[in-house]
Amino acid sequence: METESFISMFLLATRNFQDPQFAKKIISMMNQHPYFVPTLYDSVTPLKNIFAMTNMPDMVDTWMNIERNNRSIDQNYASGDFIARGKRKCKIDYFASWIKNQQVNFNLLSITLHIDEIIEQELFDEFMLVCTNFMNAVDPVYGEIGIEHSNNHKNNPINLRVRYPELNWISIFGKPYIELFGRDQLLSAPCYKVHEFGENIIGLQLTESICDDLSFEVRSAVKKHLGEEAFVEEGKGIRRHQVGLVPAFDFSEVLYDPSKPIVEPQILKRKR
Repeated sequence: METESFISMFLLATRNFQDPQFAKKIISMMNQHPYFVPTLYDSVTPLKNIFAMTNMPDMVDTWMNIERNNRSIDQNYASGDFIARGKRKCKIDYFASWIKNQQVNFNLLSITLHIDEIIEQELFDEFMLVCTNFMNAVDPVYGEIGIEHSNNHKNNPINLRVRYPELNWISIFGKPYIELFGRDQLLSAPCYKVHEFGENIIGLQLTESICDDLSFEVRSAVKKHLGEEAFVEEGKGIRRHQVGLVPAFDFSEVLYDPSKPIVEPQILKRKR
């Protein structure tokens, strides 16, 4: 099977996604850039519904997933997915996913641009503008922008409560990480460029081009500058790490009932 390449932005947030006004805002933003307007949407694939602003009430209903969530009220659980896909000058995928229960969850928004050939600079600049706009709308605690491949696309588990994941071309640090490391320390990181995408969003761009190889030396310099105990070790999966230096995340907006305590998942042990 031929390997496909993608440029992707991946964001994790602790803000409330179970909000029809927020859903409407994010969906409307998908319609703002001519190159990247979706043509279809749904909560599952294959996508069957026409993406159009006249269908906004139905699109918000899909995001909110009200009918299914009403059936799980007694379980203190709610969730929703929204997928949109378009092909104007290029093929683009939007994916939003949220969960509310009494366990810790990070809501997700990702944008994936499929690459068939070398991307034009104008198109890439427009994509980065789209990414910046969505970052400011979502207010992520963590994120990344880089090139992925179909043979390893997002197959590495992420656990922000253990370590910060491996650094990508642009690694995004939200408010909890700014408070953890300090703004000045992030802004002085030894990398190609530092972006202040928003008041509480700092991005560290490791190399000039998104196509550049990310060497051990480049990644290591940033980790040493910020504190190696906060990051995964290169080539070592998250499950092999002890808890390192992590922020104090506020999960109140992603809990089903913020007045109740967080329920930690139980590790099932095999009976002997």
